[in-house]
Amino acid sequence: MNKLMLIMVLIMWFCFGVRAIPLHPKQVDELKATGEFERVMKIVHSAKLRGLDAPQRKTINIMKDNGAERVTGSWKALIILVEFPDNLANKVAHDQAYYNTFFFSENVVSTKSVREYYQEVSNNLFDLTGSIAGWYMMPQNYSYYTNGEYGFGQYPNNAQKLVEDAIAAADPDVDFSQFDNNKDGYVDALFVIHAGPEGAGGGGWAIWSHAWAIAPKYYDGVYVTGYSMEPETGKIGVYCHEFGHVLGLPDLYDYGYDSAGVGKFCLMAIGSYGGDVNHPETPVFMNPWCRYTLGWLEPTNVTENLIAEEIIWGAPSQDVYRVWTKGTVGPEYFLVENRRRSTSFDKYLPTDGILIYHIDEKIKNNDNQWHKLVDIEEASGRQHLDYFESYGDAGDYFPGASDKRVFNDESEPNSKNYLNKESFAAVFNISNALPTMTADIRVYSPARAPTNVNLENYGSGTQALMSWDLNNENINYHVFYGTSPVDMTNDFFTKERSVILKDLLQDTTYYAMVKATNGFEWSPDSAVVEAFIYDTLPGIPQNLKGESSVGEIRLKWQKVPGYDIKGYNVYYKDEY
Repeated sequence: MNKLMLIMVLIMWFCFGVRAIPLHPKQVDELKATGEFERVMKIVHSAKLRGLDAPQRKTINIMKDNGAERVTGSWKALIILVEFPDNLANKVAHDQAYYNTFFFSENVVSTKSVREYYQEVSNNLFDLTGSIAGWYMMPQNYSYYTNGEYGFGQYPNNAQKLVEDAIAAADPDVDFSQFDNNKDGYVDALFVIHAGPEGAGGGGWAIWSHAWAIAPKYYDGVYVTGYSMEPETGKIGVYCHEFGHVLGLPDLYDYGYDSAGVGKFCLMAIGSYGGDVNHPETPVFMNPWCRYTLGWLEPTNVTENLIAEEIIWGAPSQDVYRVWTKGTVGPEYFLVENRRRSTSFDKYLPTDGILIYHIDEKIKNNDNQWHKLVDIEEASGRQHLDYFESYGDAGDYFPGASDKRVFNDESEPNSKNYLNKESFAAVFNISNALPTMTADIRVYSPARAPTNVNLENYGSGTQALMSWDLNNENINYHVFYGTSPVDMTNDFFTKERSVILKDLLQDTTYYAMVKATNGFEWSPDSAVVEAFIYDTLPGIPQNLKGESSVGEIRLKWQKVPGYDIKGYNVYYKDEY
């Protein structure tokens, strides 16, 4: 390896970030109760400064660079089993056959294997196979690698050194080149399974499951760098979560535990412990953004307003809608899915209904509870995920426990963008929770009542002039008028903003109002206006009489009653 290449791979190594399984809620409570939470967060923060939440080699990006649009096909993963002089594995209960079934079996395990999870979540676009190597005895005690810091300490007293020792031990038995699935010169999927239980939150002397990287090591013509590490006794939730990182997905929980991130609604957050956070053998599906990112889902980009659109449930849902202003494509948008409890991985979720996700791809993670990469728009408006009061409940769905059926710029929660400007995105008239739900979806500005409506007498006493101002992108109007303010019996449609009402009764008060449509919905009624209708042309003066005297003629007449006469024009001729 030349000097330039060495520098490049070392830079790559230091940029790779640790990504760890989230603490279980009970672990968070226990750490806070014992006063250990701050110490644990300092350990995590120290690792974060060394790239804890920085991007790993993103498999999906590498594949796209090579012309692929999605992570598909059959991948081979390598699983290396390791034990320690001071921490022996139960090799009888957990032999290679056990892990072969645990990872790669089909229709064998009632709660399903890692392979079956990825088959389902990818809509059968991705298949995981692989090989098991070990158990291998490590050259150091377990405590050497954990060092009271969960394996996140400084090299060599950390999990990175353990991985180096593991691949060195496996080298005589393994052809590492078999595990470069996309032929980019790197092993794609390496799991290192350590003896003993999961260490998250347990005092620092057991390894906290995570995905990270080592300085690239060259074996069999390929580099080994990225890996994930899990416990001997783990359930598939932790393995599926860490493999999500191998594929390039970020954590979607809050590393500081100031919020719950996306809570129990995604594998890449607390959903790795199941939809009730108590069934890690049944992790929930990835949310639509994760599946979209990996190319396993193509949302319908809404470019026109839709009425009573069917939103069909799937396990996981494929009928997902991308909703944003006028259908524009950019980093910020909403994803809308019909999420239901299934007999599969979503079976422990709290209820059924529409979930709405606010996406901002300018943000790289969910650490800021007020501006996340992926946020749940909680239908109840309580923001309990943001305040870390809950990991998600039935009130987060539409209509859900709060019977919320409207999501728009004025609702709570609202559809404004992160600059607090109207997006005009709306999902409303949401049906009851069913396998096929319906909703109106809007991406154009809403219909708003015309303003500055005016009505005035016009012409010969049988007409009135009505006008109003444009209010938003209205394209058609419905005018109502009559002699009663509560029962306007006449109406017509127009595209104009100034109209003449005809065939009115003289000496009568008329009332009028107007509503507008944007082609999708009608606005509320405008203000009601009124005008008194009379003949604006005065009648002919009556009883005209003339009296002459020297040098003048004096004219007299009677004015027509009912008119406010301002003056007269008199015409005469001095000869006939």
